[in-house]
Amino acid sequence: MNEYKLYRNGRWRSGTNIHRTDFAGFYSVLSCFSKIIHVCNLPKPFAVKGFGELLSFLLFTLKQVFVVLYSGSGFLVLGNIQAIQNNILLSPPLILSSRPHKMKTVKQNIFIQFQQLKQRIVLSVVCCLLSVVCFSQIHEFGVWGGMTNYFGDLNTKTSFKFARQGAGAFYRYNIKYRGGWKTSINWGVAEFNDAATNTAWNKQRNLSFKTDIFDITSVIEFNFFKFDKADPKGKHWWTPYLGTGLTVFFFNPKTQYNGQWYYLQPLGTEGQNDPSYSGVKKYRLFSLAVPIVGGFKFSFKRNWNIGIEAGVRKTFTDYLDDVSGKYPSYASLPGGSTGLAAALSDRSNENGGEKIGKPGYQRGQSPKFDDYFFGGITLSYTIMKIQCPSPNGTYR
Repeated sequence: MNEYKLYRNGRWRSGTNIHRTDFAGFYSVLSCFSKIIHVCNLPKPFAVKGFGELLSFLLFTLKQVFVVLYSGSGFLVLGNIQAIQNNILLSPPLILSSRPHKMKTVKQNIFIQFQQLKQRIVLSVVCCLLSVVCFSQIHEFGVWGGMTNYFGDLNTKTSFKFARQGAGAFYRYNIKYRGGWKTSINWGVAEFNDAATNTAWNKQRNLSFKTDIFDITSVIEFNFFKFDKADPKGKHWWTPYLGTGLTVFFFNPKTQYNGQWYYLQPLGTEGQNDPSYSGVKKYRLFSLAVPIVGGFKFSFKRNWNIGIEAGVRKTFTDYLDDVSGKYPSYASLPGGSTGLAAALSDRSNENGGEKIGKPGYQRGQSPKFDDYFFGGITLSYTIMKIQCPSPNGTYR
């Protein structure tokens, strides 16, 4: 049996099983490369007619392509096979000689070609890593619909009697499988009425409000379980999650009086229009909040997700309902005691009772800021576009 020699790392080495010892790593690279072919729809000339032909080619390659012996010439030629179509070579020819007197003439060429072979191995490994990135589930777009509820000076019992509609849209940037960053635009209606409560003092106070809420919320989410939509075993298709972040929201409370709706902030129902007298400044119609959200999400049909989410916004305003402090003096209200501001500041006599709105008496009840709640069903679509290397080295 001839003894074949290989020039490697500045030395000639010999052995009869070169293809088993020196190309085992290359076979591993081919195994990774086959995975790329499996998940990527490669264009010609890398494509073959059908996956069956491709699989047969890969199996043949792993077993025989890279060690072909031409006994008549006495040379061992590796990779000199027309790969698929258009005479494309899978790797450049690498010549090993069994004739010592010809080693000097091919020594330099062998070294150069072996270095090229190494570069292709590295490129194949990089392609394998990229094939993992192809399965990344980064971008997710969705909508939600459900309910909005308010908690504050009028609703101190955490009642959901005046829960109203809410909806929104969101974008989620998934961070691997354990979390994500979500930004959403949301709308809801917050409303409450003292007349509908069971508390005697609230019923006598008889205040009410309604407001649209528009908010932009950004939260960082944490998944309790691994959530992997591309899991071939289908084990990681759902998870509970929690999140928190920052919210900016707009509101504008109004109330109905004698069949008409009036916005309350311009009236200054607690004396905000005369801060030098009342000591109360006019509140702004936008504020910040800290969202605390949680829910469950489930994957179905690969790209789609459905979930249940609920979250409260802990605001930094006590005027979501236009109620916070004390009843003002009529002197600080527009129009005095007979104006619209006075009528909407103290509505306790509308049901035939005695007025309770004496200057300095408590008008609001809650010692903390107002909050509002969003909850509902989410539906989202995850973009799972597979990017694969093209023959020219770019990605599509």
